[in-house]
Amino acid sequence: MPLVSDRKEQSEVLRAFRRALSQERHNFKNRPEILWQQMYNRLQWLDGEEKDGPVTKVTSPEFEKRTAPEAKPWLHNKCKIMESEALIMVLTGHTGPVTSCAFSPDG
Repeated sequence: MPLVSDRKEQSEVLRAFRRALSQERHNFKNRPEILWQQMYNRLQWLDGEEKDGPVTKVTSPEFEKRTAPEAKPWLHNKCKIMESEALIMVLTGHTGPVTSCAFSPDG
């Protein structure tokens, strides 16, 4: 039986994962082992308090495995990530701190 039942739910889940991946991609180049942790910490809030929506249907089986007593520890963020919804892109490739930034008129 599929975890997500219809196309509308499938689209919703894919959009959620696409957004979370785009927000976390700067972490994955150097730390691919934290993929699950970072994705779950973003996605866990999308279905509200009841946690009965399509994203939870997809993440629940893996969450159960990763929270079992014998599972490897991981950082489960219990506080919602607070960031600007205006974030469009994460600029990658920097090895040191960024001290200034300039934008051209055409973006």
